[in-house]
Amino acid sequence: MVVNETDRNRPDHYNTQAYPTVPVQLDPGFRVFKALVAKGVDEREAWESSVWVSYSMKHLIRCGLKDDVEIELKKARNYLNRAIEGEWMKDD
Repeated sequence: MVVNETDRNRPDHYNTQAYPTVPVQLDPGFRVFKALVAKGVDEREAWESSVWVSYSMKHLIRCGLKDDVEIELKKARNYLNRAIEGEWMKDD
């Protein structure tokens, strides 16, 4: 099967939302970064936390479009746990 470059770069689960995913995904991450730096957190640590928050938003935004809703919610929770606790959640 031949996949054209456009399809590869824009999978269906990113094209079905009524709003652009990336700006909505990144905005909370930038807010987290600014808030943590304002509290005196090292910029590198603040940036890492902001990335995990953005990844969490990605899974919430596409919830039910790529994977099952429960799977996407668990992925989002795991990224938030990484942002808050600094580590991945342990498997149940």
